[in-house]
Amino acid sequence: SQSQLMSFADKVKGFDEEQLNGFISNLKGKLLELRYTDYLNSGELPVGYTAELAESVTQPGWDIQILGPDNEIVNQIQLKATNSVDYIKGALEKYPEIDIVSTDEVYSQLSLMGAAEQVQASGITDSELVGAIEAAVDDVDIDLDFDLPLLSLAIIAFTSYRIENLNIYQKAHYAGKRAGK
Repeated sequence: SQSQLMSFADKVKGFDEEQLNGFISNLKGKLLELRYTDYLNSGELPVGYTAELAESVTQPGWDIQILGPDNEIVNQIQLKATNSVDYIKGALEKYPEIDIVSTDEVYSQLSLMGAAEQVQASGITDSELVGAIEAAVDDVDIDLDFDLPLLSLAIIAFTSYRIENLNIYQKAHYAGKRAGK
C-alpha cells in the first residue's frame, strides 16, 4: 500500500552510510537471484527440472533450489553478489555442502587462487549489478536522499532486469523510465 511505501521511504531516508551500503548490497543480491533463476529456467536445466527462489529473503544457507521431475530437491545454491573473495570463503566455510554462484570478478579471482571448486560464475559482474542500480537512479535524476519510495524503485529495477533480450544498459534505462513515470 501507499502508506507502507511511504513508511519504507521514511526509514530509508534515515539510513547512515553503513545501512545504505547494506541496502544497495541487498538490491544487488536480489537482482542476481532473479537473473540467475530466470537463466536456469530458460532451458539451462534438463527437461522436468526447475529452479525456484527461496520463499523467504532470510532463508539460511541457500537462495535457489533445483527441483526434479517428482518435485524432489536436487540441488541448493547460494548466490553472492559480491567482489569479495573473503566473503565467498566465509560462506563456503559456513555452508560447505551448498555450492555458490557469484559474480564473474570474484569467480576469476578464486580461479586464479585455485579455490573455485565449489563456486560457479553467474555470467554477470558485480560492476554490472551496481551499474544497473546507478543507471536506474541516474536516468530519472533521483538524488540519493531517497525522496522516492525506494521499495517501488527496487521492484521496478527487479522486474525490468527480468525482461528478455535487453542488455544491462537497456534494462537500466527501461527501469529508469518506469521509475520516472
